[in-house]
Amino acid sequence: MASTQHQRVEEKVYGILGKEDLIDDSTGVIPMRGLKTELSLKDRFARRLSKMLGAETDIQQANNDNRVDIYHTRSRSANRLRIGLDDVRAMEAALASIAKNADGPQQALQIACDELWNAILILNRSKIETIIQRLKDTLQDYQTTYIDLVTRMFGVDDPEYKDTMLDRELGDRIILLSQQVNGYDGSTRELDVLIQTASEITRVLPHLQERLRSLLEKTLFADRLYELICTLGFPERVHSTMVRSARASQAFEKVVFHFKPSSPGKTVSFAIPIENSKQPNPTNPFSPPQQQEKPKLRHFENTITNPKAVNLTPPFRHPQPATSSLGPVMTAVQRYLAREDKGLALARLQPATKQETTQLIGTILQGKLLPMQSSAWYAFGFVATKNEDDEQQLAGLYMALLGEADNSEAIFRELQTALEKDLLVTLFDKHGYGHFRQLFPYPHLETFLKTPPQQRSTVWRLRQFLKDPTDDEPPACLQRDYGFKYCRQREEVLRLKEIYTRMLRKLGPKDLHTACVHGRLFGTAAKEGVEIDPNDKRFLNSDYGSPFLGLDNAGGLEAYRGPFYRRKLKL
Repeated sequence: MASTQHQRVEEKVYGILGKEDLIDDSTGVIPMRGLKTELSLKDRFARRLSKMLGAETDIQQANNDNRVDIYHTRSRSANRLRIGLDDVRAMEAALASIAKNADGPQQALQIACDELWNAILILNRSKIETIIQRLKDTLQDYQTTYIDLVTRMFGVDDPEYKDTMLDRELGDRIILLSQQVNGYDGSTRELDVLIQTASEITRVLPHLQERLRSLLEKTLFADRLYELICTLGFPERVHSTMVRSARASQAFEKVVFHFKPSSPGKTVSFAIPIENSKQPNPTNPFSPPQQQEKPKLRHFENTITNPKAVNLTPPFRHPQPATSSLGPVMTAVQRYLAREDKGLALARLQPATKQETTQLIGTILQGKLLPMQSSAWYAFGFVATKNEDDEQQLAGLYMALLGEADNSEAIFRELQTALEKDLLVTLFDKHGYGHFRQLFPYPHLETFLKTPPQQRSTVWRLRQFLKDPTDDEPPACLQRDYGFKYCRQREEVLRLKEIYTRMLRKLGPKDLHTACVHGRLFGTAAKEGVEIDPNDKRFLNSDYGSPFLGLDNAGGLEAYRGPFYRRKLKL
């Protein structure tokens, strides 16, 4: 009987996933049933949390709308769930922080979203690795079919005739997924990459199951692959739903998870049996890495290029219990922190430059690039690089400084002080890395790093805003300088972002800034051949004449503070 139950758990890690389980909450789109009925965000939150935790879930909100209690009922044999209770507490803290900072500083919101994702990943790690192993086994079982797909994709059979009807968009993604599955090394970084790859496939490719059947020409293989891809991307969809819910309701500022033998009131149950974590699983060769690594909200995971090939091993191979719950960024950076800062959460470090320095060091020590939405990505100059390759080069320079340092705390202080005094270029020169000027021959980076923050051009804030396709709430300085104040709907914001993306590609940061401060945004766009719908011309206006125009400071922003949209989503 136990063997049968164990097999049943392996077949459906998160239970049966239906169409509603594929809804993407990372956008502002409100999902509908039919033409008139909005699907409940609260029900979706409960359903997904229930599936993730393997427990019946009941959400109760106080009448005064200032508290959320989430009750979970799980069997006494659910040992794996009990092991994750510390991370459930981390989810509470992250959800509360997201709710508090929903309309606040992007840095604090980003940190909270990252911490929530980290807790979700830790809670789901064993399940995710089970899915990865099943993907690997499935690809091996249907190896002949997969090889045939690769052959057709690359036209090996007949180089002069490639199947023009072949679904190459899907085929490329399946090949990439196969490479990532077979190359999985057990690291959290690779785990995160696989989840994001699977999630993206379900988000951007409509009619996925039918397209897989057509592409692979074997229904059993296609259906099995479809199920595993949907399941692998499920934790990311849970994260998006939780973030959206917390941002939509201030009640999440006081959110408490309860685990009881019984749950009060009516419950929403999508629970599945949970296997005992002590039961050996000989089919799963992966063991969790000894150091936790922090995954990002979204974009890429590449090895950082180090210009001097400094071999720097992340310091905390065996995190101590006192720091392991802080998350991988804070765990990795502990040796670099002053005594009074060790063991603190990232959000508790002061001033902001200390948080940014911590985020930089803790991220690159894991071989990762900073999230584009983070304050550290902006402050340390990544916003002024041209592309991802240049970001890797710049991260490599910072990594080299860490690798050559004799005193970890001293190099942390040096980086923080250089950031505060706009002396990062001087720091590179001091440590013998003046060749960064050859690595980045364009002047933007050096100029950016040397310029005090209040004197920098707001075009860099614009570039950061454009880099995040999910961000539709422009900061105050962009409302003032780039016409976002004229937008009333999210669709208009996204349309204007697309216009500026084309203008920035055509003009470059310097010329776009010049057009802004001279009140010639539309005229310059027309002159340079950037096509703009006449109906959108009204957006390309700034507060021309303002002495603060184009400068990244607080001047002239009083009218643009507060929520950008009047109508907020309700839970």
